Amino acid sequence: METLRAFWMRERPAAALWIPVFFGLGVQLYFWAQVEPSGLVASIAVAAPILIWSIFWRRLRHFSLLGLAATLIALGLAAGVFRSHMVAAPILKMQTEATVEGVVREVSRTRTGRPRLVLDQLIIFGVPEAETPRRAQIALLRSGDIDGVTPGDRVSIFANLGPPGGPVEPGGFDYRRTAWFLGLGAVGYARGAPVEIAAEGVPSLPRRMALALARERARIAEGLRERLPGETGAFAAAVTVGERAGIPTASLEALRQSNLAHLLAISGLHMGLVTALVFGGARLLLALTPVANRRWRTKRIAAGIALAAAVAYLALSGASIATQRAFIMAAVALIAVMLNRPAITLRALAVAALIILAYRPESLTHVGFQMSFAATAAIIAGFDFARERGWVAGQRDQGALAQVAAYGVALLGTSLLAGAATAPFSAFHFNQMAHYGLMGNLAAVPIMGFVVAPAGVLAAVLLPVGLEGPALLVMSYGIEAILAVAVFVAGLDGAVSPVAAAPKIVLTLVAMGGLGLVIGRSALRVAGAVALVAGLGAWFAAESRPEVLIAPEGRLAGVMGADGRALDHKSSASYAASIWLRRDGDRADQETAARRWTTGVRTIRDTATLSNGWRVTLVPDRRISAEDLNARCRTRTVLIAPHARRDAEGPCVFYGRDRIRRSGALAVRSRGADVEITAAEALAGQRYWTMPGGRFGVEERLGAQ
Repeated sequence: METLRAFWMRERPAAALWIPVFFGLGVQLYFWAQVEPSGLVASIAVAAPILIWSIFWRRLRHFSLLGLAATLIALGLAAGVFRSHMVAAPILKMQTEATVEGVVREVSRTRTGRPRLVLDQLIIFGVPEAETPRRAQIALLRSGDIDGVTPGDRVSIFANLGPPGGPVEPGGFDYRRTAWFLGLGAVGYARGAPVEIAAEGVPSLPRRMALALARERARIAEGLRERLPGETGAFAAAVTVGERAGIPTASLEALRQSNLAHLLAISGLHMGLVTALVFGGARLLLALTPVANRRWRTKRIAAGIALAAAVAYLALSGASIATQRAFIMAAVALIAVMLNRPAITLRALAVAALIILAYRPESLTHVGFQMSFAATAAIIAGFDFARERGWVAGQRDQGALAQVAAYGVALLGTSLLAGAATAPFSAFHFNQMAHYGLMGNLAAVPIMGFVVAPAGVLAAVLLPVGLEGPALLVMSYGIEAILAVAVFVAGLDGAVSPVAAAPKIVLTLVAMGGLGLVIGRSALRVAGAVALVAGLGAWFAAESRPEVLIAPEGRLAGVMGADGRALDHKSSASYAASIWLRRDGDRADQETAARRWTTGVRTIRDTATLSNGWRVTLVPDRRISAEDLNARCRTRTVLIAPHARRDAEGPCVFYGRDRIRRSGALAVRSRGADVEITAAEALAGQRYWTMPGGRFGVEERLGAQ
């Protein structure tokens, strides 16, 4: 007991920082569940630790922290359940071609540059109203089809729609979960151009305000692209209103490979720069006003003005999840200033994390949430470490050169800390390591902070009087310099190394290890280091990638060979192909991987032979006779015929049309003299977003039982 008391006394100052951690563990348990937890389960989970503590508090009083941790975990689980119920909406049950009517909510572009619309208030002809999704995402055929279309317009489109797609390999990213929380119940592509039609009824005041903001965002983005042509204007629109349309693929890739892609997302850096500039400018103006300087608390007033600017920036940027997260963090810091509290502390960061997780529990699964909080926590902890040792004291009393040098050292330190903290998350999610990211950030971030952001704020201030031209010109020079840095860094030899996919437990161990190092004071810091090492060790010791991958509906096969994964088609299922190769740690494109099919793996027609002698045969023919199918169904063979309506007769492991649709993507591994076949749908479990019709489909199925 004395040892436990001593441990508690050492860790007590940081105890509050673990509140969002345990809450987040509960959220993670919700997303790990294989079967959708019911509201009753969530209620029992919350009530159980509270009841146990209230009944047995005398005996358990020495373990009150364990009771609090259990309660927080249960609350996190309940938050996930509650949020899923709140966003519930029908999911389209099957592929369909129909005329779709809806109000344009968002105008954007796909990763290949095609225009894309998000529609809500849908009518899908031929689909009952009770089964109609809340929103649909539709890619258009031609760039010109988007001309004249603005948020708030009601349009009619003939489109091919289906439910959001599942993972392209077992255990991979499941877009259906993201779509569920975005309210997207249908995705597809248009068969023609959208046609504007008359709006139905008068929208509510909140909706009118939202549509007005969306139109203003579109107007600002279009104006920036007109005033600053080419990729410069597209970059300006991205950092101003969150609209990335028009940025060339080559520039996006250069920004990613130089670790500068974060400059495009309106996140903590942008929100911090805008609020800092407004705060500094407001405080300077108030200080120059004698009456205000004498009678008012100018620091708090400036913080209030900066908070108002943050609200405006949030609204004009489209209020994406990343921007909401950045706003909450900035708001917590500014409110702390208004209350005369330290603004940048781990406690403020913990408050922001708890608010975000309670408001949007799904944020925990987003790479933006993970990387932004990892970077911020590392920087704050590093600053606290330096301050405790007196390394940052007395800088204001030194000369200009010393302050510039101190800024350079601080920039280097923050870049190193942020880079080290986010590197595991970046490698895990994007399967690549940018080796010269530190160089790129040291060169580009000051340009963003001292040129692009101030010029953008000044342009916004001068816009009402028509004097924004010079500010936009300065902004364009800064953007061109950032893009030049990105191209230079990305072009260096060895700028990027591919990284193979890691098991999910790696990310959990790394995250908990990092939290232990940042929050812990004694034993927890040691435990954090052990968890971090264990996570990295599990990464290096991870099982090799599947020998064979089959895309959903059998549209593509990939076999691992001596030169990497060989694909059986050079263009089919291109998204699946890109994900497979990226997760293999392979930088080849699909066409290159397709050439390996006959040179890098042992193939006969559509059959690949595995390392243990088993064969995987893919039959893509839409029409195949029963005799031909039975002839291919041999011993030690996995036979996949996506269009076969009846089972093959023979000793093979057979996947026909119905079975492969139920299974989703497949992974095949050699296991001694046998094979192990993993289906994506089996790993995805029975969740709202994995069932036909969403929550409504689950209820329908349960009712039938």
